Amino acid sequence: MGSVKTDILKRFSIVYVIMVLLLIPVVMKIYYTMVVEGDQWRRLGASQSDIKQVDPHRGNILACDGKLLATSIPSYVLHMDFKAAGLTPALFDSCLPMLADSLADFYGVPASEMKAHLRKGYRSGSRYYLLNPKKASYVDYKRVKNFPLFNMGKNVGGLVAHEQVGRKFPFGSTSMCARTIGGLYAEKDKGGKSGLEHYYDSLLKGVPGTAQEVYVGSKRRPLIIENPIEGKDVMTTFDVNIMDVADDALRHTLERVQAVKGCAVVMEVKTGQIKAMCNLKRTADGSYVEGENYAVASQTEPGSTFKIASAIVALENGIDTSRIVDTGNGVWEYYGHKMKDWNANKGGFGKISLNRGIQVSSNIVIAKIIEEKFGKEPMKYIQALYKMGLNTPLNLELNGIAKPDIHDPNSKDWSKLSLPWISHGYELKMPPINLLTFYNGLANNGKMIQPSLVKGIYYNGKKIEDKEHVVVINDKLASQQTLDKVRQMMIDVVEKGTAKNVHSDYFKIAGKTGTAVQKYDGTRRHQLTFCGYFPADDPKYSAIVVVWYPMAPVYPSAGGISGEVFKNIAERVYAQSELTRTYISDVPVDTSKVFFPASKDGNYGDLTRSLDKLGVKYRSEGKITSQWCRSYSSKKGIKITNQNVYDHFVPNVTGMGAKDAVFLMENRGLKVKLNGVGTVVEQSIPPGGAAIKGQLVELNLK
Repeated sequence: MGSVKTDILKRFSIVYVIMVLLLIPVVMKIYYTMVVEGDQWRRLGASQSDIKQVDPHRGNILACDGKLLATSIPSYVLHMDFKAAGLTPALFDSCLPMLADSLADFYGVPASEMKAHLRKGYRSGSRYYLLNPKKASYVDYKRVKNFPLFNMGKNVGGLVAHEQVGRKFPFGSTSMCARTIGGLYAEKDKGGKSGLEHYYDSLLKGVPGTAQEVYVGSKRRPLIIENPIEGKDVMTTFDVNIMDVADDALRHTLERVQAVKGCAVVMEVKTGQIKAMCNLKRTADGSYVEGENYAVASQTEPGSTFKIASAIVALENGIDTSRIVDTGNGVWEYYGHKMKDWNANKGGFGKISLNRGIQVSSNIVIAKIIEEKFGKEPMKYIQALYKMGLNTPLNLELNGIAKPDIHDPNSKDWSKLSLPWISHGYELKMPPINLLTFYNGLANNGKMIQPSLVKGIYYNGKKIEDKEHVVVINDKLASQQTLDKVRQMMIDVVEKGTAKNVHSDYFKIAGKTGTAVQKYDGTRRHQLTFCGYFPADDPKYSAIVVVWYPMAPVYPSAGGISGEVFKNIAERVYAQSELTRTYISDVPVDTSKVFFPASKDGNYGDLTRSLDKLGVKYRSEGKITSQWCRSYSSKKGIKITNQNVYDHFVPNVTGMGAKDAVFLMENRGLKVKLNGVGTVVEQSIPPGGAAIKGQLVELNLK
């Protein structure tokens, strides 16, 4: 018995030893894997786990009143899983006709084509079969989920939605200051590409969260591990109404003169807030879209608009506006080079004062005065410009801002010609925004302030960072006496000088024209500028308009082209703002002759809806058979009569507002130029004639 026990123990011991020997390498391998190779395997495991990144919602870019300028909206590309667990051949065949009809209607394709497309997908057995490249909105996606077969759930119907988040621009991606608002890279992880989207990318993009896909019953669901931090909103200084006005006015003039490009910027005088910044370029088909941000990125010669700066320096150094200068026949030879006035071929201006020289934009007047005063001390003139802040770079919330460049006598670019040429706007470079900042300082009684594009940063509707602070560049550009004289000179430029086209019947405008001759495609072309402010008596807004290289056969007048844009912007901004309240007459109203309010002619539906909302009585004279009508004010209410408008004939738009008048004219292929504000009182092409596509019709409004 004892020997049997001993034998068993021996055998068990042998087996135990063998097992221990076999386990030693296993334990060593486990130790090596966990300790030595642990980090490597943990990294690999993390990369192949079901933990996913949860993208935050990108913050919005807003106008000054909270209107959306740029926002992120999800869209969906729809696919179908033909290997869904519950999708049997019988079920597919029974649902195919109704599903094909529904999808055909949704995508706008023939039902037979969609049915063949679905059959092809079913035969392929694809798990990710594209139904159509067209993207669906969230509302559309919810609608498609209720189509036959799809309404049975993902595991039966097989509908698969691939979500994409795109940036949407409610006011258009090719106009309305789109370049300043900016855009995103196509690759989602790169974020902002240009404009405010790029500058504020770190705030707009937010912080991603994480989630892990787990099974809940038979379905995989994301389980949030760490919530994403949503992007913050950026509220800009832009005013949507002023943006629209500036874009429309600039676009119409560029089309008329067929210019290569142009920009228009509107700034609020007291705050420096930019209300509109439009940059348009001509495309191959002749249309205009937002181009580069020319207003801030173009280093360009300001031309005669710079004469105002030179005039300030002259006045501050003892020269009076009455100083007489002999311009001769409009040609001044200086160190072997000829400086010409624009009317040299007509005999020049002869002897004129500095004041008159600014009005008519004489190069020779300002050049001779600066040469006489600073010819022996040119650095004194340059330092006076620097002291005003004309060479100061601006700290705008944008990347790629060009800097002004006014070289001095110690630079390698200085020559004997530099002083008189700089004095009238050549041999220096300045972005339009810098020139506007200087003119805005003149409008602001000498206080030059930093322009701004952003009012504040918001999170969940609450302001978390206030950016509405005024940064002063120069507290006083010149003495009050000099400022008063220069401001009057700028009014006289509009009333008596080169900018007569800019004169308004409603308020005073102050400003200065500037024409610079530049090379473009090997040809001498004109850069046309008007910079100023309004109303001149109590400035509210300043603005600059630059038009580069008109290609149409038009006279290259800065007042007639850039000034035209400025005037249209000024009058339309004035008409829709509180400025009009300061110019209302104090004459008492004769209450014995009260009529119902006057109403404009136009769209019948729009007019009657407005009258209903205002509670104004109206009646139709006869049957209204057209969507267009005329209206008359009387003691008993508004009378509305029919107005027939025919497709191929010039309509009668007198009595209409600009919106309806432009719509009717452009619908018939005519190009429209608006003069003034209010109601159309005159049209250059009489009504009733054949509408010739491309013909220009001018509408005068009052």
